[in-house]
Amino acid sequence: RMVAMADRNGTDVVLGRVEGVNRKPPTSMWGQTLERTDVFSSNIKFTLSAQKLFRRAFLERHSMRFDESLWTGEDALFTMEAYLRADGVSVIADHTCYYLVGREDGKHVTRTGSHTLRFDSARALMNLIADMVPAGASRDALMVRPFLVTLLPQFGPKFLKDGEAIRREKLELAKPLMDAYWTGEVAHRLRVHERLRLQLVAMGRPDLLVEVLEFLKAKKTPKTVLEKGGRRVYFAYPFFREPSAGLPDALYLAEPREAREVPGYREVGVDQLLRRAVRKARRVLTPAG
Repeated sequence: RMVAMADRNGTDVVLGRVEGVNRKPPTSMWGQTLERTDVFSSNIKFTLSAQKLFRRAFLERHSMRFDESLWTGEDALFTMEAYLRADGVSVIADHTCYYLVGREDGKHVTRTGSHTLRFDSARALMNLIADMVPAGASRDALMVRPFLVTLLPQFGPKFLKDGEAIRREKLELAKPLMDAYWTGEVAHRLRVHERLRLQLVAMGRPDLLVEVLEFLKAKKTPKTVLEKGGRRVYFAYPFFREPSAGLPDALYLAEPREAREVPGYREVGVDQLLRRAVRKARRVLTPAG
């Protein structure tokens, strides 16, 4: 089935639907079968394991191999490069092609080893993306993956259990990555609590980060603040509009996908945005008097 898909479309990579056994695989990319797509037009960046069909001639042409210097994340590096070099990617979403079986003892390589290994894999993937994709919206869209999947968990619940030395080391390891690749566009693509945590990492504020993590650990729900007639929704996580923290409101502003859950939210449609743009243009272009 996967070979037939590749032959029919001339694609270099084929993703077959994965079903988990004793573990949960990514699911966001299986919304529909896609005869031909790419990493920018789909959600395939969130499945970078190597259980896929790769055209052998394509791999040989680009001399693609696993990076054996990485203890973990070498499959993500390989697969992302394949996505970026491929002449098309196909997705089979309506038929299970692979069963991802979890070990009974739970000791997968991705769940063992030091935190430094996670930073190694995040750094390698970010550098690969930066090398292959020019700076801009397309690069930022891909950077979401290593920030969200690899880096953010290092600043989650476990951070509360880390000693001061480990916390400092994590922030030191994160700093060059945040300085190089953390942008407003990447932040815009994340949920509020994800964006807030990573921004505090970028700012080197573990004191504030710990309070945010304690809030999340307690499973508290942030208050919502609606403004502009319901067109803006802020999630008031810790330090929202606290002058002493100096955090901008934009960090707490929910994007539509998150704001839609809030009663009273009014989403601005494309037509409304266009009308506003036209009115603004008229004001600018109309001569005074």
